[in-house]
Amino acid sequence: MIFLKKDKNDIVKQRKVIAICISVSIFFWVFTKFPKNYTNDITFNVTYTDLPKDKILKSGSIENVTLKIYASGFSFYSHHFSSSPIVLSLKDLKEKNKKNYILLSDNFRFIEKQLGYNEQLIQLQTETDTIWLDLYKKTHKKIPVQIDKDISFLEGYQFIKPMSVTPKEITVSGSQEDVDKINEIAVEKLIKYDINSNFKETLNIIPYLDDYVEYSHNKVLVKGEIDKVTQIKMEVPVRVINVPDSSIYISLFPDKVTVYGNVPISKYKKTNVSDFEVTVNFAHHSNRTEKLIPELTKSPEYIINPRLTPNSVQYIIKK
Repeated sequence: MIFLKKDKNDIVKQRKVIAICISVSIFFWVFTKFPKNYTNDITFNVTYTDLPKDKILKSGSIENVTLKIYASGFSFYSHHFSSSPIVLSLKDLKEKNKKNYILLSDNFRFIEKQLGYNEQLIQLQTETDTIWLDLYKKTHKKIPVQIDKDISFLEGYQFIKPMSVTPKEITVSGSQEDVDKINEIAVEKLIKYDINSNFKETLNIIPYLDDYVEYSHNKVLVKGEIDKVTQIKMEVPVRVINVPDSSIYISLFPDKVTVYGNVPISKYKKTNVSDFEVTVNFAHHSNRTEKLIPELTKSPEYIINPRLTPNSVQYIIKK
């Protein structure tokens, strides 16, 4: 048993020695080979820059480009693990038969500047020098933001003013065909339950055709003012306006209407009849009826959903 244990220890030691020798050999191979310069081909994905402001680029006729580069082994090794694309400039954009294109050779110096230190661009390894571009004239369209919401309040609470959305509209930009397809701005749904206090919520815009349509904003801010409310009831006199002759007197039946609405509890005791005004416009009278429609022409801004009862009054003309 003792001999068997020694044999196992010897095998482990031999494996360690072999691993060290291999590691040392690889190190010296890398150290002697990688610093040397070579000429080799590397293929890069392509992106574009310097797009004219009035254009939308949907695609180019090539997705990648192969470059013959003179560089060290270390450089080629790092490119093997890098996903950085080569950027092509559209500054020298050309047109032929109403189609846009650029020449890859026009980008030679621009590409060379993107290479690393001590890397030299030897040649562009492409079958064609012409890159055709799928370009469209950019158009713009303003679309109001509509919030899809699912909201519930604790008992007695509600909005004390309309919920605000900033911005109220979004400008979309793209080709005419794509922009015409967008008639509403998709926004994350606002979901809040059992609320009893003010809130601010940032919602993301859900883009349509993300690659080809630009949005002036990618988020909207939603604000809600919440308070506990109670019902208010006010008997308000009705005033007649636009009577053509000062000698004419108009009698109304009834001469008062009731204003109903909700009011924040904090404002309830501060609200008076004098804060309201109800009028009927005699210019709207008709010989076919003896009724006029009362309108609430003055009301505190904090009154929620004000309404009048009755919704019409009778009148008699006296001279």
